[in-house]
Amino acid sequence: MSATAWIAVGLAYLAIGIRQPAFIAIGGAFIAIGIARRNGGGKSP
Repeated sequence: MSATAWIAVGLAYLAIGIRQPAFIAIGGAFIAIGIARRNGGGKSP
């Protein structure tokens, strides 16, 4: 997935996290991956 897609998925998990707090950590991890990819880390899909 592209960096933007990782971040979008992360935001979706954060929205779910409003009702299911465990998803907040998962969403944060997806966003961190997206930011790392946007900054040039990991070129593979």
